[in-house]
Amino acid sequence: MPEKENSGLEADRNRRLFYYGGAQQWEPVRKEADRMGDSYASEEIFQKVVAATETVRKGEAAYEQDGVCYHKTLVNYELISAFLYVYAKEKRLDVIDFGGALGSCWFRYRSLWEELEASWTVVEQQRLVSYGKEHITELEFAFSLDQCPDSANVVLFSGVLSYLERPYEILNEVLERKIPYIIIDEQAFHPQDKHTVMLQNVPPFIYRAVYPAHLFSLSEFKQFVTDRGYGIWEWDYQFGNIPIRKDSQTYEDTVEKGFLLSRGRQGADR
Repeated sequence: MPEKENSGLEADRNRRLFYYGGAQQWEPVRKEADRMGDSYASEEIFQKVVAATETVRKGEAAYEQDGVCYHKTLVNYELISAFLYVYAKEKRLDVIDFGGALGSCWFRYRSLWEELEASWTVVEQQRLVSYGKEHITELEFAFSLDQCPDSANVVLFSGVLSYLERPYEILNEVLERKIPYIIIDEQAFHPQDKHTVMLQNVPPFIYRAVYPAHLFSLSEFKQFVTDRGYGIWEWDYQFGNIPIRKDSQTYEDTVEKGFLLSRGRQGADR
């Protein structure tokens, strides 16, 4: 990389959230991410997520996301509507929150979940699950899908699938369980409708990190889901997207979507 462009990238890394680079395979991008910065499993990020979650639990912040506290709740109405649709159909909510940190979504809307008497199990990395089991009594935590209740009727993937090494394998495992509903939110797709693995830069005002991340093909994703007997309702994610950095002057918007997948029902795109 030319020296001028390299210095421009470093300057951008300190102030923006964006995708850059790219390859067809996960492993070379993961190795580059490891070389560039901390992963989600780092001690610093773990402690930041713990501290932010405890701040929310004590009522000193409205909610947290990625370890950052917010003092006014921004309501994701499409996400809430999807859950209420499931509740209206099923008369209950028994949720598996895959990659849900220490209960970010549950705490963000906890007054609603408490009113609906929702059951909530978070599947996460080992350290987060161990902490949750010991300290966060409001929720259940599990190390894997196999440890989750058989009674679950909805699985939530909120901003998660892109960061899994084999996202389609995990999604397929869930779909094969024939759970009635799957909610996928904050999901990034490549603007050129192709599947690419890219580096995602996280700036220091959130926490310094570089992740490998999948940008999916929207058409391939939909075909994968419908081939397995699920209908699709979709919406545009309303809280912005993470762009792709072309150079210091040019960024291209990704496509951010949310979905409610329903087993055995014909979806209605919107």
